[in-house]
Amino acid sequence: MSDSEDLPSDIEEAATSAVSTLLPSKSKDKYKKIYNRTFTKEEIARFLKEADDKKFLLTKVGLVIGIAGACRKQELTNLLNEKVKDEGSVFHIEITTTKN
Repeated sequence: MSDSEDLPSDIEEAATSAVSTLLPSKSKDKYKKIYNRTFTKEEIARFLKEADDKKFLLTKVGLVIGIAGACRKQELTNLLNEKVKDEGSVFHIEITTTKN
């Protein structure tokens, strides 16, 4: 299932219009490929299990927090060290809501 199947048609049309207007013609195909790309549960599980922690640990943590916390991109971007507390066997992460 692609992201575009989940979007209301007016939003999808506006995004398509913006792409057509703003991106050079060579970039349009690349944008469409990226825009329609979603990861399956199996791909996410494989990445978490197989990707090298030395290189991808921060990405893995962001992925887990993002999925488990149902976070928006801006909420992850706004995450600060002060909002993460080590409470022994668990971490408490305070995520600032960006939308009501």
